[in-house]
Amino acid sequence: MTFDLIKWVEQYALNAKMDVRINDEAALREFIDCSGCSIIDHYSWMIAYHQEYLASQYSQVSSASILLQSNGKAAGVFTINVRKSAQGYEIGSSSSEILPPFIEQTLSRKVKHKLYKQCFNLILSLGEELKTPKLASSFDYINGVYEPWYNLFASQGAQIKVSQNLFCDLSFSESEYANMIRERYKNHIKRAEKLWHVVVKTEVSWQEFLAFQQLHLDVVGFKTRSDLSWEMLFNAVNRQEAFIVFAMDQSNELIGAALFTVSNKVATYSVGVYDRTLFASPVSHLVHYYAINKMKEMGLNTYFLGAKNALYEWHEPSVKESKIGEFKDGFATYSLLKTYCSIDLK
Repeated sequence: MTFDLIKWVEQYALNAKMDVRINDEAALREFIDCSGCSIIDHYSWMIAYHQEYLASQYSQVSSASILLQSNGKAAGVFTINVRKSAQGYEIGSSSSEILPPFIEQTLSRKVKHKLYKQCFNLILSLGEELKTPKLASSFDYINGVYEPWYNLFASQGAQIKVSQNLFCDLSFSESEYANMIRERYKNHIKRAEKLWHVVVKTEVSWQEFLAFQQLHLDVVGFKTRSDLSWEMLFNAVNRQEAFIVFAMDQSNELIGAALFTVSNKVATYSVGVYDRTLFASPVSHLVHYYAINKMKEMGLNTYFLGAKNALYEWHEPSVKESKIGEFKDGFATYSLLKTYCSIDLK
């Protein structure tokens, strides 16, 4: 039997007297524009993308974008999804654990705490309804913002673990930033500029995008996402909600490419691939260098590179994941503690 997430949330909100609008794209877009929400996982197209991305891994995936209101005005957004497998149901956001709601920070302390509590009670009830073994939330801990969400989990005896996410502050000048990255990276970039030709695309033809997709398949050896999810990324580029950096050799053959999604303030490394026969060459260094310059040109203020994945971290990343994280760390200017909170429901 298929679980109807939207119907369940509507009934729960009615019973709990929550003032919400569910999956209202126009209202969500207006709130994001007005509030400056830069967390792309709350954007409608990204919610749809993650639902499609997860569809190949689960027998059922459904999503709900819950626009929180206070006194009839949009005050925040809470994005969740439900995934069903042979082992049962999971509750998350995007393709990971539950994200805290994004709440307008100009609201009073009382209102913000009320909205956090409403969302927390909602996922507790949803977990009980679906008989999920645990609830887990992960987020970058930002002082003065997520303490209420953290405390709600802690009050239920949550297990709390931390790792690191890597970021680049895009406000620095080119010369200032050059002094912050690893010294050898500057030499790699200079050498790579003599070897490869790089093009940054904010609009892309289907033929160009297929070349990127084919290189990804050739290098990885299997399909990591559906054709529809690739098409959604293609459309995002041509809506200027993402961009691609292509690297070619002297024969104009594609040897590397990376796609970066963008919100109103933040760029995120989404998917990249590089010819493994050129592993010892600085292809990805040059791609990131051009990407960061493009982000600055677009007026973005932050680049989220992803997890550090140090070998000593609790989630025990693989050696490959750790090496990728070490590479990204060379371009980062700071990190935030990624906080993982989980509650056993059984």
